[in-house]
Amino acid sequence: MYQFTRVSSNVKTGPIPTTMTERNSCPKSCAYFGNGCYAENFPLVLHWQKRCTLSINELTDKIKKLPKGQLWRHNVAGDLPGDNESIDTEQLDKIVSANKGRRGFTYTHKTL
Repeated sequence: MYQFTRVSSNVKTGPIPTTMTERNSCPKSCAYFGNGCYAENFPLVLHWQKRCTLSINELTDKIKKLPKGQLWRHNVAGDLPGDNESIDTEQLDKIVSANKGRRGFTYTHKTL
């Protein structure tokens, strides 16, 4: 499940669109898992726990509606789709396809 914010109030990203992916997407092998993770701290953790309610199709519909060339940040909390170390390549492909013509970026702590 996902969360989408059209205009972020996050001071680190600035006022761009951002997303979150549910908490179980984070790999337990990450050095920050339970050990200083930015997303596990207040107040972000409150949003992360309660607002990841969008399906992959709902998320990609929102991404596709962003203007061409729009800069946006995927995963201010969470990681690539999939539980723990696994990557759900079907969902990832949908996100990549929806991003076509836009300037989405992300990171991962999963070992590929």
